[in-house]
Parts: sequence; structure tokens; C-alpha cells
Amino acid sequence: MRFALKVRLAALCLLVASATLLNGQYITPEVEPNNDFTMPQALTLVNGSARLRGNIFPNGDLDFYSFSGNTGDRVFAATMTSASASASTDSLLQLIAPDGTTIIEADDNDGTFSGSSSSIAGATLTSTGTHYLRVTHASPTSQLRFYDLYLRVVPAATVFTAESEPNNDIASATVLGADLVASGSVNPAADVDYFAIDLNAGDTVFLSLDLDPERDGTTFNGRLGFGPLGGFLLVANDASVTSPNSEAHFYTVATSGTYYIFVDEQGGGGGATFTYRLAVAVFPDVTIGTRIVYSSTSTPEAIPTTAGGLVLNTVTVPDNRRIGRLAVALSISHATVADLDIWLTSPSGTNVHLATDVGGATGMSCVLDEYAGNVVGSFTVLQNAWLQPELNGRLSWFNGMSSAGTWTLNIAVDTAGAGGTLDFWALVIEDEPIPALSVAPYTLQTVFSSDFEANDGGFTHSGTQDEWERGTPTFAPIISAFSGTNCWCTDLDNTYNASSDQTLVSPPIDLTNYVAPIRARWAMAHQMESATFDTLRIVVREVGNPSFAVTLYTWLGATQTISAGNPAATIQQSLGWGQFYGDISALAGLTVEFVVQLTSDTSVQYAGVAIDDVMIEGALNQAPVYTPPAGNVIRGQQSGANDSNIGTISDAETPVTSMGLIIISAAPTGVTFGTPYANVSGALMLPITMSMAAVIGTYPIDLIIVDGDGGLDSGQFILEVVAGTAGIANNPPVYTPPAGNVIRGQESGSNGSAIGTVSDVETPAASLVVAITSAAPTGITFGTPTVNASGVVTLPITMTTAAVIGTYPIDLTVTDGDSAVTNGQFTLEVVAGSAGGGGGKKKGGGGDDKKCSADATSSWQWLALPGLLAVLALRRRRTARA
Repeated sequence: MRFALKVRLAALCLLVASATLLNGQYITPEVEPNNDFTMPQALTLVNGSARLRGNIFPNGDLDFYSFSGNTGDRVFAATMTSASASASTDSLLQLIAPDGTTIIEADDNDGTFSGSSSSIAGATLTSTGTHYLRVTHASPTSQLRFYDLYLRVVPAATVFTAESEPNNDIASATVLGADLVASGSVNPAADVDYFAIDLNAGDTVFLSLDLDPERDGTTFNGRLGFGPLGGFLLVANDASVTSPNSEAHFYTVATSGTYYIFVDEQGGGGGATFTYRLAVAVFPDVTIGTRIVYSSTSTPEAIPTTAGGLVLNTVTVPDNRRIGRLAVALSISHATVADLDIWLTSPSGTNVHLATDVGGATGMSCVLDEYAGNVVGSFTVLQNAWLQPELNGRLSWFNGMSSAGTWTLNIAVDTAGAGGTLDFWALVIEDEPIPALSVAPYTLQTVFSSDFEANDGGFTHSGTQDEWERGTPTFAPIISAFSGTNCWCTDLDNTYNASSDQTLVSPPIDLTNYVAPIRARWAMAHQMESATFDTLRIVVREVGNPSFAVTLYTWLGATQTISAGNPAATIQQSLGWGQFYGDISALAGLTVEFVVQLTSDTSVQYAGVAIDDVMIEGALNQAPVYTPPAGNVIRGQQSGANDSNIGTISDAETPVTSMGLIIISAAPTGVTFGTPYANVSGALMLPITMSMAAVIGTYPIDLIIVDGDGGLDSGQFILEVVAGTAGIANNPPVYTPPAGNVIRGQESGSNGSAIGTVSDVETPAASLVVAITSAAPTGITFGTPTVNASGVVTLPITMTTAAVIGTYPIDLTVTDGDSAVTNGQFTLEVVAGSAGGGGGKKKGGGGDDKKCSADATSSWQWLALPGLLAVLALRRRRTARA
């Protein structure tokens, strides 16, 4: 192999796309049910385009897809059916108006891949609204497994780039503008029109050619080409000349560069009426995991010249990664590639067919990938190609398997010839770790799990020709369990039976307390006949209501064997042991069962299906927790009102302030309940108002709490009604006297003294009204008491020398915002002082100044610390004696 070619292949394999991943898939998958226009699958258009993979299964299935369109928009759509495992490729495509019944345009056999696929190009929408594409098989008794659907919607205002003549060769090609649309005519006769477009490696293009843009019934047998690929332009052309006529082309390019599209007439005709419109959609390559290339270190290797010759070339993968996508890049130099049969074997012995007897005499240099735009064998040219394997081999059968180990590329020679060389090959693997469930704020739990080692996991089986067995499989190609030694298999040592309808069912699995996300995980291997004849389906369904189910897996492939080599030998293909998972959140809150069902026809049976390591896991719906108040009792006084703390709540999922709180007991006579609420700490508050009609006693009060996902808790507290006086509010303010219940003042002193603190659950302390209700003692004057924000009550006190030394009980009241009153008392102690006391200035011979000085430095600090006051008083007396 030339060094430059090897470099191009290596660059191709190392490509990691930066494109946006649509719906987490390489190609958007069909989602059933979508069987009529009332339940269509909505298509997400990116740059006006969509690409989707669907199945017409079972017989008579209809698939509806919806998209938004406006009056004058032009629709380009087509199906690619060449890879249908049913070997029946005849699609019917209809474009339907918003009423769901009016067919704007339809096509049966205007496609090329295959010749009975469908193509609609340039159909004009006549209204604005939701339109539909309807796909079905042309026969109600046949299937399409699978088809790729392509759509490009060109807005009405889009100007189609006019071809710029001369553009009759690559050198003079008209460059497509950003809208990727063009118009032109094949005129004169034998005219050829070329258009240029730049593409990146891995880009898939959908080319759609409208051969009657005027819809006047005048059309021609146009051809649509694309390339260069291996030095050739690859042509799509069907023989139809019935208007509206069109052509469709699909291809995935292996290297970045400028590519060319050409349009001409099959027979070399042309003229002014040979008009067309061309629309192109580009779908970039995408990844769902890290893409790593593992190349063979033992190439080049000679391919034998003799019939029956076999090449077994290996690649060892050191990494244990869960395969999400596997592609094979290879380059072969051989005079007659069509004499070769090629398949891939995994480290565990799983075989998957890649190509048999395809291509021409120009060798093979391509990437084989399940998600490419076209199928190997559609063209004899296999250079610079990125193609799907043939229909009876699916690289997705490796999905879910471990990548670690030695992989083998098998090349068998059918016919003796000149021989050749396997120049290069590599595995291109993207991992797909089983994703962590996004469970916040829930707790992820394993609801059910069994590996079938110690016991049967509670599974049971039944049905016609039922052969389900638990143990170690020994019938090739399934010859082991996934883990340990035991699994469930339709037959451990032989094929499943003819005319069977057999079901394996798990024990009931209780999802009552679980919410989304919930998923099933399981390991599986199988070898089946074509789904045209034998079926395999895995579902999780509601116990007792089997119609309410989530389908996790449906077998849709071709028979899992191939014939290869000379003399021909049967190669046993299979879906190898891999881990699979599916979302079953729709079944939250139900009791469910995991079900595997296999049915077979009257002839041709294979190893069947094996199941291991079944697990159901989900988000546990944690109910809120209610904790009653201390002693489970709250008290209220007749003729009182307040917000009472009736307990606390907590929840791991929902902020407590968002809880739904409901009192379900009727309020006792004379009592009114407001709407309960929770603060950010989870304290549960209930506004309660009582009149004098409230009857003294205790009353059980029930409540329920509902969190954001419907989790429930219930509780009860006791409301105790106690005697009260008319007008006395519930929860009066609280007065706390000063330390020792005493404040001291000296004759001939004045200051603001702290006479205690107040608090109230209803009214800010600073808003409380404090009144002194006792008369001031002789020689003493009280000012108006004040309360600061911390609840400290300060009383201005002025004393003269007329104040009599002694102690005096002083009464006060505290009134809150709803007129609740608290009574209190502190003791005022008058101690001896001297003339000019309080640090006042002396006159003349030291005569007493009967007024308290206004000088701040000479005012007494009425401290509430008795010991310090005593020291200060003693020091002052000693000073006076001196």
C-alpha cells in the first residue's frame, strides 16, 4: 500500500468529530408508536434537514413523521432501503398536508438505493403548519428492516443558485452557496453540469434532484453523480420518466476535500425543457464516546492465490471499554476483490459479516461502518469509501461488548487468481459507558438484581415448545454465561424448537416508591433466524396489564449465518455477550416484570437467546418526614392568635418551603386554622386564632405533607386549649428581669439603666411598648422606657439627694403588636451618694450641687454587675473622706 494512502486512512480513523449529536444517536432512531398522523414522531430539523432510521415492522406497519413547513417551502425527501434485512426494499413515501389526509405528493419506485426505494424532490407546500411524511412498505404483507429516511426543507424565500455555464467539467464547476441549493438545465443535448462542495471526513450527504421543478408534466431521465471516489463519479439513476420525477443519492466521504455533483441526461439528450433543481443536505459525523484506533501491526500480509485460501490477521486491543460503535478500516490490493469474503471475529468468538463478493478490479480502501450513508456493493468502486456492511452483517452486534482482547479479520478466497495483499486494517472503537442516572435529589437504588448463580432469580417460563433452561450454554456460537457459569437460555445444548412461543418472566418487581429515572440493565447473546420468520422481544410490562409495556429490544436482523470460502462453509454469526440497558421510567409507581419472548416458525432454528445479570434500578421516591413538636403538644389560650410551631419537616428531594401542607382535621369549636407553611429550616407553622368560644381541652389534629414528586407523609399533634381572658392574645411577650432582679442607683445621679430584656415571637422587640406602672419613689423621676433591636429595655432614671436609701419594687407591663400583655417587676435599690454626685462639679467649699451634671464623663454608669458596683461605691466613699 502506498504510504500516502496509509496516512489518509490513519487520519480518517483518528478523526474525532465536533458536530452536535442529535438525540444522542448517530442517526435519529424511530420511536414507536407513530402509526398515524395523531401520534407522529416529530423530526428535529438542523439547517432544515433530518436523517432518521426506521423499520416497517411487523407487516402492515405505518410510520408517520411530522415537521413544520410554510406555504411555498420545497420538500426534498427520500428513503435508502438497500440494507433492509428483510431483503425486501420496496418503500412507499407520501408527503401529507396538515389535515393528515391530503397527499401533496407520493412516490413508490423513484429511488436508486435500492431501485424500489422512494424519492420526492421539490414538492411545494401549499399551506403553513405541521406536515407529515408517511413511510410504509408498498405491500402490507412485507417489511422494511431498516430504512434510512432523509429530509431537506428549503424555505420559500431561498434563492436557488443558478448554474454558471460553462460548468461542463470539474475544473469549471459552479460552487454551491451556503444554502446548498442550485438550479439549471441540461441544455444543449449532451450537456453536463458540475457543482462543487467542500466536505469533511465522515460527512454524509443527501443529494436530491428535482427533474420537473415546474410540475408541468415535462421531465427527463436525469442522472445524479457524486465524486471523485477512487477516481470515479458514482451515478444514481433510475429509468423513470414519469413526472414528478427525481433522483436521490447518499454517500459518506472518507476524507476531507472538494467533491463534485453532476447532472446530465441518461441518453445524452437535452434542451430548454430539461430543467432541474438540486438540494443538498450535509450530516456531519458524530461520536458518543472517545474514538480510538487500534491498528494491525502485522500488515502487509499476502492474500493466497488459491481457492480456499484464508487470511487471519489480528489486532490486540488492550483497553477494556464497553463498545458503543465499532467500525473497520481496511485497505486491500487485489485484482478481483469480488473473489473475497470478509468477516470480523471478536475476542469471545462472535462473528460478524462485512462483505462477500463485492467490488471491482480496483482494490478496496474504505471504512465499514453501520451508520454510513450507503451500502458496500452499491458500487463496484471501493476507494475512498465509507460504507455500511452488507445487510446480513451488523457491526452493532458488537455493541455492549468489551473491547479488550484479540480481534481477527478473516479474508477467505473464493476463486483462484492473481492474489493480493492486505495492506492495512484497523478497528475504530467508540466506547459507550453505561451512563450514570441523573437522580438528584433522589437516592439511586437497585430494585431487583440477579446473576442466576445461586438460584434462578425467581424467573419462571412457559409457552408452546418451551425449552428455557438455567445453566451454562454449550451450543455454538453461545458457549458461556456472561458472568459466572449460569444464565437463562432457550436451550443450553441445542437450538430452540420449531413452532415455539416461549416466554421467560421475572418475579414481580415493585416500583411503587420509585420515580424517573428508572432503567433496566441486562446481558444478552443471541443467534436468530431472520426476523421475517422468527422473533425475539424483550419488554418490561405492568403485572396483570401486559399491554402497558416498554419495549427494550426487538430482533430486526437477517439470519445470523453466512456462507464463506471455497468450499463454502457456514460461519455462525451472533450478537455477542454484551450489556444493554433501557429506560423504563414510564412504569414508575407500578409493579412490573421483565419478559423475554421468542417465537419461531416451522423450520430453521438456531442457538436462540441467552440472558444474564438482570437488574432494575431507579430513583427512590423519598417521602417527607414530619416530626411533631416537643411532647407532641401545642397550647393555645382562649382569645389568642398566633403562628404556632406544630413541628418540623424534612425532605431529601424538595426544599421544605415548597411542601404542600394540609390540615385534614376539622378545627375545634371556636378555633380557626390558617394555611400552614414551612420556613427554610423546616419549622412548620400553623396560624391559629381562638375566641372565648374555644372549649378548654385537648384535640388530636391530623395533617399530611406532600413533596414535589407526590411523596406523602402524615402526622398528628395535640392542640391543647387553656383558659384565657377576653382580649389576652396567644403567645404574649416575655419579660426577663435584670441579673439578680435588681438595679441600683445613687442619690443625685441620672442615667439610662437596663431594666431587663423582652422578646416576642410575633412582634420585633424594638416595637414592643414597655410602661412603668408603679409610682416613682420620692426624689426619683422615671423617663419613658425604650427597647433596642436586641430586646434590651432601658429606663431613664434621675435621682436627687431627696431619694431615700432603700429598695423599691417597680412594676411594669410589656404590650406587643396584637395587644398581648406581659407583667413584670424589678427591684430598684437606692444607695448613698454625695453632693454633686454622679461626678458633678463641686462649688466653693465643696458644697453639694443638687443638679446631676450633663457632662458625659461625670455621669454614673448603672451597671448590672453588683460586685463591680460595690467596689466603685467603696472607692468613692474613701475619696470623700480624704
